[in-house]
Amino acid sequence: MTRQFHRPVLMEPAEAERYTGAEDTAATSVLAHQSAQLLICGYLGADTDTTLTAAGLRKVVASHGVDVIGELWATSPAGTLPGALWRLLLLREWIERDPALVESRYATAVTINDDDAAAQARFEAALSQGQRVDSVAQVQAQLNELLLGDASAGSQRTPSRRSQLYPTLLASAALLERLSRASEQDSWITDENDPLYDVVTSRARALATTAAELREAAAKAAVGKLD
Repeated sequence: MTRQFHRPVLMEPAEAERYTGAEDTAATSVLAHQSAQLLICGYLGADTDTTLTAAGLRKVVASHGVDVIGELWATSPAGTLPGALWRLLLLREWIERDPALVESRYATAVTINDDDAAAQARFEAALSQGQRVDSVAQVQAQLNELLLGDASAGSQRTPSRRSQLYPTLLASAALLERLSRASEQDSWITDENDPLYDVVTSRARALATTAAELREAAAKAAVGKLD
């Protein structure tokens, strides 16, 4: 049975003491970046002043799921690593919770009249030049690998997932772009009582806007500038 997504709460009090304690925005931002770096890179700089460790972070993710860390990322700007991970997490949880809805939107296509030869020719040309969009299942697998990886493995070492970041960002952006074309208002989450309701998912043209943000994040990741 699919685990119900909740607006992330961090973790048990004893664990929260290590991973939270930030009362102000600046401290929360630091923790957001550190946790994101640990998750993706598996390490922090030697001079970093923090109690966060890769092993500790992995233990939390294995026990509680990556969404408990997600609260730290929720207010990070789109052009940062934690901000990009928050958007990927929202997409992952949406696919996991509503697979039939996502698949239905994905499969929606515009019908072109076969008698309109010019339109058909333009359509076929666009198909030949266009970027192939991974299936929902393929994108979901990439998201799971990036965000969860081997969190429950026995090794104490957390390997870098940096090589997975760029393709996952691109694939997620392409999927959201396709889904946006299947939605008349380009809406994502509109119910304020929905656990996935967030400034990212509820804004105007949410799917297309998030796709554009993920493409920009991918461009930064490609040159090692997404942090």
